[in-house]
Amino acid sequence: VSNLDQDLTCLVLEILRQQARQQSRTVVCVLHDSNLVGRFADFVIKLNPDQPERCAIRALQRDDDNAETGR
Repeated sequence: VSNLDQDLTCLVLEILRQQARQQSRTVVCVLHDSNLVGRFADFVIKLNPDQPERCAIRALQRDDDNAETGR
């Protein structure tokens, strides 16, 4: 999505997210825009270029997930 404009980027990421959920699939995307990460990611793997073996993984709490599950 790196060469797409902002609107098309969001559209493509939303389609990927919907398809992944409907088909119980995992999508791995490399995103450098923290706003896109916050909007579309369920989990974040943050790499340190100096020590890539010491990555940090965290789950994101999403408001739309709460609406879907009723939490």
